[in-house]
Amino acid sequence: MNGGNPDRVDLVFWALLAAANAVALIILWQTGWWLYRLDGSPWAHDYIAQWASGFRVLSGNAALVYDWAGHSAYQARLIGAPKPVELYVFYPPHFLFTTPAFAWLGHVQASLAFLLVTASAYAASLYLWVRNWEKAALVAVAGGGAFYSIWWTQNGFLTAALFTAGLAFLNRRPVVAGIFFGLLTIKPQLGLLIPVALLVSGNWRAIVSATVTFLLLAIAAEAFLGEGIWETFFTSISEASGFLQSGNLWFKQQSLFALLFPIYGPGVAWVFHSILALTVAAIVAWMWCNRGSHWNKSSALMSASLLVTPYLYPYDAVLLTAAAVMLLYEGHGPTLSRWERVLVFLCCLAPMATRFIYSAAVPLAALILLYIAVHRAKVGERIGPRDAATSIT
Repeated sequence: MNGGNPDRVDLVFWALLAAANAVALIILWQTGWWLYRLDGSPWAHDYIAQWASGFRVLSGNAALVYDWAGHSAYQARLIGAPKPVELYVFYPPHFLFTTPAFAWLGHVQASLAFLLVTASAYAASLYLWVRNWEKAALVAVAGGGAFYSIWWTQNGFLTAALFTAGLAFLNRRPVVAGIFFGLLTIKPQLGLLIPVALLVSGNWRAIVSATVTFLLLAIAAEAFLGEGIWETFFTSISEASGFLQSGNLWFKQQSLFALLFPIYGPGVAWVFHSILALTVAAIVAWMWCNRGSHWNKSSALMSASLLVTPYLYPYDAVLLTAAAVMLLYEGHGPTLSRWERVLVFLCCLAPMATRFIYSAAVPLAALILLYIAVHRAKVGERIGPRDAATSIT
């Protein structure tokens, strides 16, 4: 990566975004909307489902996490809640390997520890690109995606870290990159376009490594978490699909499908979302089979990945800040104009607008970042070919 002193103006912007998140979280905490209620009882934030899963794994009953009614009642018993806690586990079995490490802590302490560890991992993955710890740390906790990950105590930092690190290692250490992509299958809907990028660019070692990593994880889950756990998981998928399409959480979902479903129904929503998904997949294929900056192609892949899945939450949009980093600090080819830089930073804030524009917030930001990446690719082609394998590690 081309070096140089950090851009102090950008650092101020990242610091302001991070500070805004800190202020918002302090206000939520003081008003009883984060971690603890005003009466001192703990909030049953999203991480409780994973925390409770840790106890299931340690007791040798991991498959019970996919018994939704039973696991809801189990969570309530753990925290002394008067009624079932309706938080469910949608993740494949190998995700459960992440849960026992924090089960020895109380619910709130486990949530904070999980956030600290995963946010640090995301900062480390960003460091692989920007080579500056101050900038990497600020970027990691900046933006609306980070805010929702912390507020809802979710796994947005973890998935963004795996995605970002995989792309950082791809050119120089494709086997290592494949391991990260294989680990990302804990949330497979975020990696739908990674095979497209790897196939058209001929990254066969990364493909093999990712496949082997997933297969080993799948076998380990069946061996150590209980025989038949994959069958139990697949049985629960139909229930998960029914829940997701029930309409209860559409205001939280961030996709074209979620935007259209409540108005026009599933048929129209699927048609238009499929058109969008195929379009952005074609864009990713075009960018990754042509010579060009690895930074720019990585930004496009990340942005497009947030558009192709119909099921996306604001906390998944942590990935927007990584896509922004690729555009802002490439160091090759045409630089961003002042207004493009402003747009990039606004896109990082976009998940905060879910209260106002609902399911359009993250897709709009992802589309803008994807457009900028495509525009840079076209300008770069006019300027002339340049090294596609910009050194990262």
